[in-house]
Amino acid sequence: MAEDEEEDIAFVWNSCIFQRSDQCFTRKVSSMPQHLKIMAEDEEEDIAFVWNSCIFQRSDQCFTRKVSSMPQHLKVSFPFHVYCLFTALDIISQHFHPFILFRSASQSRAISMDDLVRSSYVHPAGYESSEDDEDNNDEESEGGSEELSDEGLQQLPTERMQYNEDDGQGYFVLGMTFAHAKEAREAIGAYGVKFGYKLKINPNEPHRLRVRCENEQGCPFLLSICKDGKNPRLAVKTLVAEHKCFRHYTIPSATVNFIAKYFKNRVYRNPWFKVGDMKKDAETELKVNISIHKCKRAKKKIVQELDDSYKLEFGYLAAYAEMLKKSNPGSKAEIELCKDAAMEGKRVFRRMFIMFDACKRNWMSGCRPLIGLNGSFLKGVCKGQLLSAVGIDGNDQMVPIAWGVIDKESKSNWRWFLCWLRQELELGDGSSLTVISNMQKGLIDAINNVIPQVEHRWCARHIYTKWSKKWHGEKLKRKFWICAWSTFEEDFKRQLDVLGELSKKAAEDLMRYPPQYWCRAYFSSRCKSYMVDNNFTETFNAWVLAARHKPIISMLEDIRTQAMNKIKDNKAACKRWFNDFSPASMKLFQDNKDQACGYKVIFDGDIGYKICEKGGDKYTVFLDKQLCTCRVWELTGIPCPHGICALYHSKKDHQSYISKFYHKSSYLAAYTFPLLPVPDKKFMRVEEFQPIEPPPLLGMAEKPKKKRSRATNEANVQPQGIKLSRKGQQQSCGICHEQGHNRTRCPNKGNQENKTRNAEGASNSVSKSRRTRAPLTAPTPTTSTTSLAPAPTRSTSPAPTPRTSTTPLAPTPAVSTTPPASTPTTNRAPSETTNTTHSFSQAPSELTLVEPKQHRQEESASA
Repeated sequence: MAEDEEEDIAFVWNSCIFQRSDQCFTRKVSSMPQHLKIMAEDEEEDIAFVWNSCIFQRSDQCFTRKVSSMPQHLKVSFPFHVYCLFTALDIISQHFHPFILFRSASQSRAISMDDLVRSSYVHPAGYESSEDDEDNNDEESEGGSEELSDEGLQQLPTERMQYNEDDGQGYFVLGMTFAHAKEAREAIGAYGVKFGYKLKINPNEPHRLRVRCENEQGCPFLLSICKDGKNPRLAVKTLVAEHKCFRHYTIPSATVNFIAKYFKNRVYRNPWFKVGDMKKDAETELKVNISIHKCKRAKKKIVQELDDSYKLEFGYLAAYAEMLKKSNPGSKAEIELCKDAAMEGKRVFRRMFIMFDACKRNWMSGCRPLIGLNGSFLKGVCKGQLLSAVGIDGNDQMVPIAWGVIDKESKSNWRWFLCWLRQELELGDGSSLTVISNMQKGLIDAINNVIPQVEHRWCARHIYTKWSKKWHGEKLKRKFWICAWSTFEEDFKRQLDVLGELSKKAAEDLMRYPPQYWCRAYFSSRCKSYMVDNNFTETFNAWVLAARHKPIISMLEDIRTQAMNKIKDNKAACKRWFNDFSPASMKLFQDNKDQACGYKVIFDGDIGYKICEKGGDKYTVFLDKQLCTCRVWELTGIPCPHGICALYHSKKDHQSYISKFYHKSSYLAAYTFPLLPVPDKKFMRVEEFQPIEPPPLLGMAEKPKKKRSRATNEANVQPQGIKLSRKGQQQSCGICHEQGHNRTRCPNKGNQENKTRNAEGASNSVSKSRRTRAPLTAPTPTTSTTSLAPAPTRSTSPAPTPRTSTTPLAPTPAVSTTPPASTPTTNRAPSETTNTTHSFSQAPSELTLVEPKQHRQEESASA
């Protein structure tokens, strides 16, 4: 390397500074060439680790190498790199003394650089030292160090390299050790798959393995692994790393276990990882051909292993909850066990509540007093539900507040969850809070019991889903949403009358849902939001969809990590705002400005403004109270179109009238407190806590669904550019061509089938008659080579005229095909004619099977 890249090495090392004061190594990359920068970036971690583990002391020209905490692959390759680098330094300058001090755990003596490399470097697989190298080493050792003899050099400790599959080692070296034969077989399989070698292990015993290339003549590769003396580990005793065979793409070592181990983390991160993608990635990354059935078995094995880990994670759950509270002081992680199982002496999980102190303080500091409640099913082996409480920030983005895991959805579980929310968020009776939710089981009663004074909104989308099961159609759908979006009571009643004109019964069924729960006209202005759906909680459910396929601790860790990253990302996104208000609020404000164009303003001279729309509707605005009779300004905190007209007429700053919840300061306050990281599972003190058993598994009647069931009125999302949606089109019947039904439900389906059957029968009879039609003048019969009848004999009698049809085309009488003269002449069907015994008299009927084609050609030619 020094000879090939002498200039580059000189440039790199001339850019390095050795500081004696703090004995540190500093690399300067600011003035390095581009290719060296790329090399430095690719090996930044290894280079930094190696050189941070080294101390250069210029006072006594010594080099101290710390090997206790270095990775195994760096221990092996480090001396060779040191040799090359110091050789380059000797070429460039004489700043270093040729002797350095090598200190180990057992001795401390001065040796030369070549002695250090020769004693501690383990050559790569297949490396054979030449005689010239050995002679040079002997000469240098004789004339080099005077303090270390050859006997002392032989006494230096030789380190055994332990196999570590996490390092991605794709080679073997002499002295490499393995814990047991199974680990050695895994290493051999990984080596064969990586380089495309078909390897055969014979003998394959617990304490002895011998590996050669399979069915390859003349390949010298040999690997022998056996027990290393009294050491219980196995070691590589013989290694010939040279190969004379070529890469194969069908490797026996690519077993189901190997593929499952290779793709385990990928399937764990992405539960929707397809088998076809697994096969494609294996062919691209591993360069092996594997069948789709092997990929299916590998994925099934991965899923089974992940599902089996849910019991183990429930055993860690108590330790995990304690770790959450220690790492994030002030947080809540409470677990409640099943009381019925406790009476039997078992610790069975029932429910768990988690609220981080940072999430609580962020919501109380910068979010609007609005909480969305929702629940979603867990997708793993252990079924249950994930309850969530989500807030909304100044940019209409969801902010996770708290979440919990329960065994099943019920009134008691919702009451328990709401009691924790009331206690931690200091909600009291809920008089200053707005809650929006779906109509879940037991949730409405739980809210009325725990926080009775809260403003409870129902999701209008779920109400429409239930209402539209009986009343569907585009007109009814449009009128429903116009009613839900009405901002004052008079407008709601007028739109409801219009809906009643379309269908009086539909309007009556809609009023079964109290409008104060889903119509804007009856909402209060305490939360400065007029949303009528619960979409931001559904966003949270989709946000944690992948996590819901995992065991409980892995799921909770994914949710915590996503919440931690969301706080960081949203706080950084605020720097890209163009002004002091959120983009969502400015978009609504700009839409109101566009709508206000053409309105007329009438000022009463005091504080009131009368705004006249183009259609003749008139509204009153009071700027001092920030109110308008349309109630849009009151509900959203953003000036409505009528208020914007009044602000322009009074020449006031319109943005100063936007609510403080949309300001940048409030937005940043919602992301002020960060979530602190939590240590890994290995730092949990599991032994201090009693294990918890998972809830009993409930048998499933069918395979669990992976996708949410869509309503009848909900559009089925298709991939872009594949298929055009037929939603909204009126279907028509293919039989009677009437609209409203298809051909499977057509009332005239039976009559049409009879007509079709009769038409087909008539066409078949006509086609049969055409096939049996013969010309008026029959040709002389000839003998067919493919006929099963015997060859006819010559006769002087005239040839009989072939029978053409039951209805003759000419006055020529039908001639019977039977030979006896006493038999009367009868008209017989064509099928009867063809089923008679073969004889000479049947020769014309045999010819009729060939004649129609020729006859039709003559007719077409004459036509």
